[in-house]
Amino acid sequence: MRNLKKVLSLVLCVAMMLSVMVMGAGAAFTDQDKIVNEEAVDMISALGIVDGYEDDSFQPEKNIERGEAAKMIAVMLNGGKDAVQDTSVSSFNDVLGSADAWANKYIEYGVSKGILAGVGGDRFAPASNVTGTQLAKMLLVSLGYDADKEGYLDDTSWAVNVNTDAASVGLYKGLESIDMNAALTRDNAAQMIWNALNANTVKYFLGSLIENDSTLLETAFGTGYGVDTGILTNIKWNQDRNEYTYTIDGNEYVSAGDYTDLFAMNVAVLHDGSDALLVRVDEGGTVVEGVVGDIGGVSNTHFNTITVNGQKYTLDNVANDWDAVWDITCGYNQYNELGTGWWHDGPDVRDQYSFRAIDQDGGGDIDVIVVYPYVVLRTETVLKDTFVAREIKGDDASLTVGPDEQDRSLIADILFDGGNKVQTGPMSAEIEYDDIVLNGTVAENGYVKVVPAEYTAKNVDTYTVLDINSGVANKLNTNDYMVTFDSTEYDGNLVNVVVPISTISLGETYGFVEVNGYLFIVDGNNIGPVKDEYVVVTKTALAPEGVDKLWETNILKTDGTTETVDVYVSLNDQHYGPEVGSLYTVRTDLDGNYELIAVPEGTYTTKNENTNFDVQQAYKDGATLNNETRWSGYPWGIVSVNPGVSGMYGENTAGSFFYQYNGHNGPDNNTTYQVEDDAVIFVYNRMMDSYSVVKGSDLANVADEITWSFTGATAKVYNGTPTVDLGYVAVDNDPDETLVYAYVDGNPDRIMSDGGYVLTVDVILNGGEKVTLTSQKYATENDPDLMRIYNALTNDPDGIFQLIVDGSTLIDIKSYQPADSYDVTAALYGGVIMLDGEKFFVDTDTEFIPTSGNYDSIAEIPQGVSIDVVANADNYVIAVIA
Repeated sequence: MRNLKKVLSLVLCVAMMLSVMVMGAGAAFTDQDKIVNEEAVDMISALGIVDGYEDDSFQPEKNIERGEAAKMIAVMLNGGKDAVQDTSVSSFNDVLGSADAWANKYIEYGVSKGILAGVGGDRFAPASNVTGTQLAKMLLVSLGYDADKEGYLDDTSWAVNVNTDAASVGLYKGLESIDMNAALTRDNAAQMIWNALNANTVKYFLGSLIENDSTLLETAFGTGYGVDTGILTNIKWNQDRNEYTYTIDGNEYVSAGDYTDLFAMNVAVLHDGSDALLVRVDEGGTVVEGVVGDIGGVSNTHFNTITVNGQKYTLDNVANDWDAVWDITCGYNQYNELGTGWWHDGPDVRDQYSFRAIDQDGGGDIDVIVVYPYVVLRTETVLKDTFVAREIKGDDASLTVGPDEQDRSLIADILFDGGNKVQTGPMSAEIEYDDIVLNGTVAENGYVKVVPAEYTAKNVDTYTVLDINSGVANKLNTNDYMVTFDSTEYDGNLVNVVVPISTISLGETYGFVEVNGYLFIVDGNNIGPVKDEYVVVTKTALAPEGVDKLWETNILKTDGTTETVDVYVSLNDQHYGPEVGSLYTVRTDLDGNYELIAVPEGTYTTKNENTNFDVQQAYKDGATLNNETRWSGYPWGIVSVNPGVSGMYGENTAGSFFYQYNGHNGPDNNTTYQVEDDAVIFVYNRMMDSYSVVKGSDLANVADEITWSFTGATAKVYNGTPTVDLGYVAVDNDPDETLVYAYVDGNPDRIMSDGGYVLTVDVILNGGEKVTLTSQKYATENDPDLMRIYNALTNDPDGIFQLIVDGSTLIDIKSYQPADSYDVTAALYGGVIMLDGEKFFVDTDTEFIPTSGNYDSIAEIPQGVSIDVVANADNYVIAVIA
């Protein structure tokens, strides 16, 4: 075991140690650290005898008042219940009407039992402090001692008599140094009450005092109440009842309380039969905790010490019969499998695991070491109910955890539920959210820490989403494989297997994933999703600069922004440089330069293994053409279109899709890849010779214009239809444009405006809205585009235009569809309207443009009326003009 020079996260260790204290603290008061008699306070709090204050503090140093003592005694004798009835009668003249009137019923109860008495002059003094001797007298009477017979009422000797009996019974146990004649603190009062509950009650028989077999705890609360001690060796969880079962010294106790952090410790359980009211540390506790890789110094003569980060700790190996530290090691919740190695069933201990060294007998040295196994997996294909988890592989990042540095048997157990499933390549499986415990939100191409079910309290695989951190590499130690990002040092042993950490460049920024200070992923590209690494080159220099042959290049990224960068182009592309219009993946190399990698062509069966897509189609005669794959017989450039490859995009009731490309034969009309609404789509606009990024849902606006495409699709349902997350298409117009159907309501006009010329036209839109549209400004009255729009609108027969608009600005004419006149032979009913005796179909997409002012909807048009209709070949009505 290496003694690594790694900075242990003290915050984590302190948090874990505090969690031990809180988990065993019952009430867990805000000032728990000030309580001296922790067991007593915890126990009587769990029994309901004492409460904290409104701010959740216990205030252990505060003196207990006589009224407070009266309440504690009353609740104790009534089994932890506040069952004393209210009374308007008082035996004293200073209780009712005072600020302590709340205590009257408890005082009267104590008086009736002979437990309480006044201070003289018909006064009780409820707000006065209680001395130890006074509380002892109350508790002795509660145990059954007769105050008169035992001399507790004698004016001169009562204190001596009380102190003598209290010491004999054990009421002063743990308080031997306390002056019982002084005011008693709440802390010490709790100890005396707990001592009384553990003392046997007494009775008088024929004038003699006889001790009963039952304690005050059993008498007041019930015969099932008691305190047992032992090692907490097993934890089970009942999901239906929302409760744990704790095995302590061979006995099982049930509780809804979470005491899972006390595994392998010597605990005390306050119970009612098999119901655990409280579980807390009894003796010993955590000696030291950290990461297994920090343990050193195990090779000493008698194997009786270890070191953790250089600090020496003693092992409880008095008999010198332990051969190695692993003889006293077990996995969490695996106490019956102490030890590791082939002769044990315990975990294969790895340096990256957390550990806790525990003292079980209060001797201050280590009796057992608990380790917390886990693995780190990559997450992919995130859906509503499932996601894919897989083993990390070498090309996930620049440096990845070595293939044997994680326990692959644990990975198999997690992914295949212990089955003997054989997989070629990295293991992966579809995980259902309902089958696991999940902390955080799973992301595609992210990472999770997974604790196998057998090492959890609830026996369920537990997934915790890991952050992808970022930092500058400031220091590198290649002797012990340590690397410092920003100001924190991390252990690089797990990733120094395939690619050495010496490849990390100081001063550069890296993304990384770590657990317990151990690096599992390091990447110069900040470990972003692979989809985000795709770019389109929109401009580049004519020649490279410098000896490094770097090309100044504009790249369009998936977020729609363009960046100018110095680019190193991989392999033989160096001679040609980046090609405008080509699709690449971009990464930052260790020297800080951008590196473009041409996207190769691919199909569903010949997937590029360096992408996160299950389907990657790239056409040599389309957007992703590059010099390495250009066909010599095809002379056109990067963004030219092969007229033989068209119709790569379509729409159906399920949404939009890309066809699978079938080589020279064009689209395979039988295989489609559904386009996600939020897919990233790179767009080349042939008309404008420009590039942009739109959403997948925007493709519906230009469905008829897409002639080639890059398809990056993922099989988001195993063996299901792949869905497109990334695409690259060529179109004639902007897919993000706003389209409206309009009926021209008068001839257009050309007018001068602010030194230019515009066209205005009145139109009627769907539903009858009348608006005046104004074109963009043109330099001359006879500008070809202005005249084209003007002539089209002027020569309008009855029909409907599809216009491209931006608010009230007319951008262009998308299409024109002429209308035919029909007589309505049967009014609209059930989505069907009869025109000239023939069925036509109307749906929610049908445009209604009222021009006569007689009708507000298609449904109002009666039989016998003549209307103009635009319909397709299948008699689906696109627009009605009436």
